[in-house]
Amino acid sequence: MNSSGLNKIDYTHKDYASLREAMLELAREKLPAWTDHSPSDLGVVLVELFAFMGDSLFYYMDRMVNESYLTTAVERRSVMHLLRLIGDELRQPLPASADLTLLFDAAAAGLITLSPGTRFQAAPDAAGEPVRFEYIRDAVSIDLDALAVITHTDGGAYKRFSTLPVVQVDAAPAGETLGSSDGSAGQQYTLARSPLIDGTLTVDVDEGTGFRAWQQVETLLYSGPGDTHYTVRRDESGAAWVAFGDNQYGRTPRRGRNNLRAGYRVGGSLRGNVPAMTIVKAVTAVPSLA
Repeated sequence: MNSSGLNKIDYTHKDYASLREAMLELAREKLPAWTDHSPSDLGVVLVELFAFMGDSLFYYMDRMVNESYLTTAVERRSVMHLLRLIGDELRQPLPASADLTLLFDAAAAGLITLSPGTRFQAAPDAAGEPVRFEYIRDAVSIDLDALAVITHTDGGAYKRFSTLPVVQVDAAPAGETLGSSDGSAGQQYTLARSPLIDGTLTVDVDEGTGFRAWQQVETLLYSGPGDTHYTVRRDESGAAWVAFGDNQYGRTPRRGRNNLRAGYRVGGSLRGNVPAMTIVKAVTAVPSLA
């Protein structure tokens, strides 16, 4: 009992039933003349209404507290924002990758160059669609004269080059219009396709003199007012956003119509987990490839 003679309210009661019972118990002491506590009584209806409201309010208050700590957060968005407070970024799922061995004709000679975008193809999946892989790193030169000749399991003699790293690429949007800059600070634009493959995004901005490539950086914190930089952020669904500066940390694109465009590659799904020895077709022509 407290000084007023009323039972103390237990503030750990946060669910509907506990709140309803606590308020009715308080009503019995404060309003002894009120004896009809049947469900049809208007006073009970109001008590139940406030109990429901309190139950909902306490639920969201608890959720807000839980989502404020990494150890208790359950939503992906909360985890991503908490990591960004310490300068970290949640890594996205990666597309399937493979290391290819290329076999060239035994008599092949000279120097060939494999450029980014060189495509290969695995056998069709269960839906009958071919699974495509691409070489997306810097151009690589292969000196065919320096390659050793080996005897393959099929009995043929070939020059062997190992290894060429490739990744699963499902689509390669080019010249996609991000939008029109309105000249305001902190503009953000979402890419139409996902998941974005890191290292493949290019963003071009037209400020009246034609499209020019801007540079992607990890953060705009170290960019100056005149730096033509942008950064990439992903939301909880995996969609990628292109974010520009505010003329203090990174430059703001000038106003224009459809003057922001992007090119990139997307890929990544279970269908990319193809068995070994099944990426056997070069979609892009490679000289002397056997």
